[in-house]
Amino acid sequence: MGDSFGHLFRITTWGESHGGGVGVVIDGCPSGLQLSEDDLQYELDRRRPGQSKITTQRKESDTARILSGVFEGRTTGTAISVMVLNEDAKSHAYEHLKDLYRPSHADFTFDKKYGFRDWMGGGRSSARETVGRVAAGVIAKKLLQQWNNIQTIAWVEQIHEIKSSVDKESISQQKIEASIVRCPDPEASEAMIARIHEVRKSGDSVGGIIRTVVRNVPAGLGGFSAEALKNRILDCEGKMLITANAGIRGGKSVPLKQNADAAMEGTGTESCIVVKHTDDDCKMQSERDYFWHEEMAGVSSDCPAEEMDAEDPLFILYTSGSTGKPKGVLHTTAGYLVYTSLTHQYV
Repeated sequence: MGDSFGHLFRITTWGESHGGGVGVVIDGCPSGLQLSEDDLQYELDRRRPGQSKITTQRKESDTARILSGVFEGRTTGTAISVMVLNEDAKSHAYEHLKDLYRPSHADFTFDKKYGFRDWMGGGRSSARETVGRVAAGVIAKKLLQQWNNIQTIAWVEQIHEIKSSVDKESISQQKIEASIVRCPDPEASEAMIARIHEVRKSGDSVGGIIRTVVRNVPAGLGGFSAEALKNRILDCEGKMLITANAGIRGGKSVPLKQNADAAMEGTGTESCIVVKHTDDDCKMQSERDYFWHEEMAGVSSDCPAEEMDAEDPLFILYTSGSTGKPKGVLHTTAGYLVYTSLTHQYV
């Protein structure tokens, strides 16, 4: 399982369920953000085990310590390290499971993937690993709120077949925290708690659905990172890149060529065609970068079709995900063109 997540704001969690402790290292947080251990503690207390009769009864204070990256209450711009000690680790409680795989856990999968497993509470595949993700989430939420007052709020929408009815426009954190199951619908909350007790007595468990609302997100937020583009160039062994000098998103100019330059570095890309989409200037590398309009000025309008075999590659369609290895689907010439022709015929 991956320990790191993200690019510009990157987190790496560490620690095991019944080891010395758990924590996270956050890289990419800018300097000057007001941050204290109390900020982290509020959310960690919401995650903490043993806080109610429907959670695991393991007793942990989950007291957070910031080891680096903060000075006099503000982030320094360097890596932030957060640690939480394990206080109620009882590895002997799992001795009887040493040679057994627990249903609905990662025991079997972890063993098959790595050849052995930490059987003491699941090790890295325990839910205790989420301590670090919650701590990192606190910092991410503070950054988003400081930047554009972006707010995130989440609640339990469904447990098993019990569904809640919640007005997402008026939902508040106070209403969510009034329920130990974090469901702001009082009637549904009671039914959910009763169902959890019911299945627990029979030695079973039930799943659920979480609903999240994000407020004040500006139009045009987001984009394709240079690293994500670079990974796709490397994966398909691309020799030419077509881009624009700049784009417009949310009324602001996006430096597409600048991002493309960063993506092409170290890839072996031989040429880059640049469409002049705006009046923005962009850096052009001699004998590699060419403006589309200049190249087309001397090209004949006559373009004979090239004969292709049915299984000749036409293009690779990549998913829009920006993390992990790029996932592309290769479309062949005949397959895609037949599909396109039929679409025009019947749609």
